[in-house]
Amino acid sequence: KALVFESKIRGEVKKFAELLAAAGNPKLMLMIQEIYIDPSGNKKPADDSILAAYLEKALIERGFELRGKGAAKEKLQGSAESYQSFLSNTDATSELARQQGADILIAGQIELADKGEMQDTGGLDSLAGQRRVEISGIVRGLLTSSGELVSTKPVQQKTIGTTVERAVHRALQGRGAN
Repeated sequence: KALVFESKIRGEVKKFAELLAAAGNPKLMLMIQEIYIDPSGNKKPADDSILAAYLEKALIERGFELRGKGAAKEKLQGSAESYQSFLSNTDATSELARQQGADILIAGQIELADKGEMQDTGGLDSLAGQRRVEISGIVRGLLTSSGELVSTKPVQQKTIGTTVERAVHRALQGRGAN
């Protein structure tokens, strides 16, 4: 089965993993909040992050040790605003990750904007009813010992799928691999 393209997000994950491996495979804490935005503009934090699950799998496959999953889940509960406020306080985020035994905190907030069903498909019947989704946000790597940002990766991609979740999986895997 041929791959039509490799996901931009997958490429960024590979680059980030290579950067971490060069640092000697430090212990990591992963904390990414996904915000679903419906076609009317209403925002709702997801119970679980598809992107974080993908990153977790990719990092574990490369031999990284992840720490603080329970503490991360607890911080991710609540509103997008309260989580964003927490993220902006590098002292607090660094302290939480240090308490969990992590050397680096990978944290961010990703918005998944549902732009609705495709209407004008130019005669391509297979696209009828597909949902257009825009993924955007920033994922940062924070050195917990100093609070210094070691990496900032913007995430931005447009994708389609039968549901928002399916579109996100397509963005992570690349068309032809999902």
